[in-house]
Amino acid sequence: MRNTPETHKLIKNILWDLNLTPEEVISVLSDRKNQDERRRFVVRLLRSYNWYTLLKIFTIEEMIEIVNDNKVINALFPNSLKEKYKNAREILRSTGD
Repeated sequence: MRNTPETHKLIKNILWDLNLTPEEVISVLSDRKNQDERRRFVVRLLRSYNWYTLLKIFTIEEMIEIVNDNKVINALFPNSLKEKYKNAREILRSTGD
């Protein structure tokens, strides 16, 4: 995960309804032990930003990991967004061969 001022700003923008700081969310996103909480924020980010903006927050390797996580993809809505990330997964799989 990228830890830049821009990352902090982007994360802050999705916290409008939560009483959390960007630093707290970054800590959750960096913690691989609490996968359910991490997924909750990943889903929120995927619903909020396009692919290119997400690459300002996550590395391409992290994005590949995210799109390969079925629990993340299945939590997305609307269905068109879910399909978008399923398609991204297929494209990334085909380019990795």
